[in-house]
Amino acid sequence: MMPNEKRQYDFLGPWWATDGDSGPWEQRFLDKLQSQIGPEHVLYGLPVRIVGSYGGSQELLFEILDGTGRLAVIGVTWEGFEHSFSLPDTTIYPNFEVFKTRRMIPEHDQYLAKKPAHLILIEAAEEGNLDLIRKQVEMGVDIDAFDFPTGTALCAAAENNQIESVKLLIELGADLEKTDDSPMPMTALFKAVSEGHYEMARLLLENKADPNAMFLTRSSTPRNCLEFLKSRKLENTPLYKLLLNHGAELPTYIKLVEKHPEKTTYIVEAVVSAQHFDDAIELTTYLIEKHPSSTLHYQRGVAYDMTNNPMAALSDFDAAIALNAANYQALYSRALVQRKLGRLQACVADLEAAVNVNPSDYISINALAGALLRSEHESTQNLERSCNLATEACKLSDWNDAVCIATLAEAFRKTGNESKAIEMDQKNAELRQRETLL
Repeated sequence: MMPNEKRQYDFLGPWWATDGDSGPWEQRFLDKLQSQIGPEHVLYGLPVRIVGSYGGSQELLFEILDGTGRLAVIGVTWEGFEHSFSLPDTTIYPNFEVFKTRRMIPEHDQYLAKKPAHLILIEAAEEGNLDLIRKQVEMGVDIDAFDFPTGTALCAAAENNQIESVKLLIELGADLEKTDDSPMPMTALFKAVSEGHYEMARLLLENKADPNAMFLTRSSTPRNCLEFLKSRKLENTPLYKLLLNHGAELPTYIKLVEKHPEKTTYIVEAVVSAQHFDDAIELTTYLIEKHPSSTLHYQRGVAYDMTNNPMAALSDFDAAIALNAANYQALYSRALVQRKLGRLQACVADLEAAVNVNPSDYISINALAGALLRSEHESTQNLERSCNLATEACKLSDWNDAVCIATLAEAFRKTGNESKAIEMDQKNAELRQRETLL
């Protein structure tokens, strides 16, 4: 087979096929592979192509393009932005059929020996393998064990419309509301609804699945099954009516914190992070009226700032700092508002205070460097200190923050050190290119 000729593979279970194009992502692995394999290794000097991956690229499947049909599985370890191959874990298979039998068929001993027991249960549920489900549960495997992002065996079965798997899991005592351990996870019912599985959803609801089970990710919405369908303009579908008939209601963030008060902090942070600022203002106002705190005032201040209400933001940041003088995030955010309002001295003073409170916060340090660097007023301009602060910010960020490196390049340029400025420009360009490849 020629090196550029492609062969299609049918992948099962958790293994995923790549497109085999050896684009930038694949090429980085190939380059690293070539640099790490010595002359004694079977792959040395042979053209290879990535054709599959497993476990978020923890293992890669290579086709050896030498006409033999051999395949190699290589374990991958991640080290920051770099990738390295764990060669002791390399296994050669004579052809795809042998690989599939040994590594992809659940009944095979080698597969079972390598796979954690709870993952075997989850995959058995996903594939509708009732005998294997019973076997794993009888062996004592936790029926509600989860794997991110799939969830539990029940979630996996619901998502893949395995009706008989779900019936068996419920019979064996599976928890209908249990999922992964994220702050607001997705239940089996949501998995079924998100895939449009009406009969599956009905089965779960008839077995008392909570129609209003809510979750919250950093994208923030939708927050339950009903809102998921509404967000996709599916209000007239049988699934939507089914949920309504079982008592489903459209959620609000206030309802969410009332139902999960122990997760209030996460919910507020997630709403702001998702940039649902009007909702954030409504929610934090409700919470502040009950129990004011520095964190809540800070979060509402961010929401006001992002909705172009700087005076309201300033008032909340003032309140946050009054309640907790060590709230460096509020100090940093108030500094940014001060800068918007043209209050440069107040901006620098707040950034100085933020850095004093948290000397390891490179974001505040970099902002202070920029404020001292770009100010047109002598009282707030200090080029030499700006250069020192920008250098410190880069060090604290392990030279992995493009904004900090850009500030340092600008500082070097303004202090007349053009060669260093060019060096930082090049480092910045390399970092951005690396981020693009990832």
